[in-house]
Amino acid sequence: IEDQIACVVREIGYRDRVYERRVSAGKMTQKLADREFTGMRAVLDTLRRVRAGMVQHPATQYRSVKP
Repeated sequence: IEDQIACVVREIGYRDRVYERRVSAGKMTQKLADREFTGMRAVLDTLRRVRAGMVQHPATQYRSVKP
């Protein structure tokens, strides 16, 4: 989970730099950039909550249950 969190943090930093240039160049709207940032921040928040034990990790959420 730590690697996933680090990856998302890097991606957010990358998008911050790239999206700013794309918005300035008129190749992306600010609304789209904001929506993308909101989504990535939600991913980061979810991963941090999984790490803290506040939510179950998706890989263990759907275990087979025998009748």
